[in-house]
Amino acid sequence: MQAGDGDSTWGPDAKLTPHGIAEAKKKGEIWRQHIADGAPIPERHFVSPLSRSIRTMEETWKNVYGWLGGTPHLRAPAGVRPIVKELLRETMSLHYSDHRSSLNYLHTTYPYLIFSPQPTCYSETAVAFPNEDPFWSFHRETMAMRNHRIKTALQEIIAESGDATYIGVTAHFGVIESALTVLGGGLTPHLETTGVVPVVVKVEPSKGSGGRSWWERKARMESPPLELREVCPGKGFDPVWVQGGYSATNGGIGVDMW
Repeated sequence: MQAGDGDSTWGPDAKLTPHGIAEAKKKGEIWRQHIADGAPIPERHFVSPLSRSIRTMEETWKNVYGWLGGTPHLRAPAGVRPIVKELLRETMSLHYSDHRSSLNYLHTTYPYLIFSPQPTCYSETAVAFPNEDPFWSFHRETMAMRNHRIKTALQEIIAESGDATYIGVTAHFGVIESALTVLGGGLTPHLETTGVVPVVVKVEPSKGSGGRSWWERKARMESPPLELREVCPGKGFDPVWVQGGYSATNGGIGVDMW
């Protein structure tokens, strides 16, 4: 894998471009104007672990919350620290731009962030945020798999937000597309750099859960189910989350389309 072509650098973990930084700063100014007119300020804020998303959040919100020496708005809730969620990343694949930085680097570069534990549905038991990227893989995530992942991320966000009414999420177009899909919001609007989509969600306690976790209940509704499989037996690759039928054929991967 190449990190660039001599003129541009796209990985690992592509950084926000000067154009993107300028657009995020403009969006921050617009937010302060809306807040002055009475718009609510998120009481919790979640963000993708990829650097370009973190920088977008910084430039957009630092002069609302007072992060990084910014000037906090008078109505800004005190003590809000962004929470990094592994599942809020862009479509998982072998794209070098989506190979996230190590936790050591992220801790050093963004010391004010909180890193949420890796979810149990992807690691069997809850574990600390892994240092190296566990999801950068030769297997490209399908849209159905991404939708399933974002459903899990949204459920975790609700569970971790306590009594917060307004929640902010800074992520990627693919995340927004899947979030609107699983929330029943229809087609994703055209979004430019730092685009914003407001969403109103009514959250109600689940009935008839039978003691099963949200993940277990939802997993049974998926067709085909999402499963952890060894797609290249004997080749030394770690199992990956797949949806559909996979089998080893002639040393490669045979895919049954659904």
